[in-house]
Amino acid sequence: MGKHLVFVYGTLKRGFSRNNALREQRYIGIARTQPQYAMYGYGGYPALVDKTLAEASGVNAENRIFGELYEVDDSCVVELDKIEGTDKGLFERREIALGEVTMTGLPTDDAVWKGLSNKTAQAYFFKRKLNGAADCGSLWVQK
Repeated sequence: MGKHLVFVYGTLKRGFSRNNALREQRYIGIARTQPQYAMYGYGGYPALVDKTLAEASGVNAENRIFGELYEVDDSCVVELDKIEGTDKGLFERREIALGEVTMTGLPTDDAVWKGLSNKTAQAYFFKRKLNGAADCGSLWVQK
């Protein structure tokens, strides 16, 4: 069974509505991305976008997004994919470029260590046009 380094930035963070999905996973710490992303409010959740989708929606993507890092197992990735609607084309899970990382827990898996060393993790990116969504800045704080 493999382990994955996952960056969460919205409802999956500690203290938020969907964090229960990560209850059995290992919390690694906090992180901030490279300055090439944007986050928009889309109903009750944030939508992370990169420069390509941002430009297609007529907005900029130059923010450093704050979030949390988790070491998750394969079965949790399957559950997170369902939560994020990857099968419905709402979000897609792919690599995100990290900047600063502050670890509060140590990973137990070589693949997770490699992600930390390479400053990359998996994250859920919004796939649809933003259609008037409000810019959330760098930190999602709605509960």
